[in-house]
Amino acid sequence: MIRRLNYTGRLRILREDARFTILERKDEPASFKAELDLAGYGLLADARVYVEAYRQTSWMRFDFGTVAKVTPPSNTDLVEFDSPAAILFRVRVTSTDGGGGKLLAEADRIRGRKTNEVEEAAEPLLPVMPTDLGAEVWRLDISDTPRLQINRELWDWKAVALAPGFVSLVYPAVLREILNTVLIEDRHFDVDDDGDWRSRWLRFVSLVPGVPDIPAETTDTDKLKEWILDAGSAFCRQQDMLSRFITSWRTEDTR
Repeated sequence: MIRRLNYTGRLRILREDARFTILERKDEPASFKAELDLAGYGLLADARVYVEAYRQTSWMRFDFGTVAKVTPPSNTDLVEFDSPAAILFRVRVTSTDGGGGKLLAEADRIRGRKTNEVEEAAEPLLPVMPTDLGAEVWRLDISDTPRLQINRELWDWKAVALAPGFVSLVYPAVLREILNTVLIEDRHFDVDDDGDWRSRWLRFVSLVPGVPDIPAETTDTDKLKEWILDAGSAFCRQQDMLSRFITSWRTEDTR
């Protein structure tokens, strides 16, 4: 199996070699279990291995020993997080030689599966999570990877995320905001990098029927904005958003 290098020269650890399971416990912080296989990457035996759990501004780091002897810490409680929702993990292997701390290999944006879940082939494009949002119903967070935040004060935030009226109004706006970030703010046009959420979103949108070819790399903002509008319209047609909204409105009107 090929161990890929990115443009910085550091090794990219494959996702199948870094698996995480989130362990939930009643009235206690969630913890996690990690399965790391670093053999075959040619890393120095004494290189240090660290696991980081993060979500937005919350972050924890755990020492997993060395490449030669990967040793989980005795405590992996995720005490900095109020819930395990949308927590992501990264693995970092660093040198201990004269340039100590140099990053040698990394895996990032790995989703931990829960013990009662069937392992998924890939993390969701848009995780949905409850958040304290004051008087706002929802918000899109793109601080590191897109997440749809829904006000935790709602009666059932998971049901809200699936409600036809909510879906028809919110998801097209979310799609366009993400594409605006990817193409106009970041000028990212690569669709082949599986380790980059921006590439995965562009690939997802390119598969929607009726979406024009993704523009070649360009500084023409007006052209990009037009493509984003067209992509949003095609997404609405595919998902039949107007019918969803009408159905939702009629249901509310008969109550």
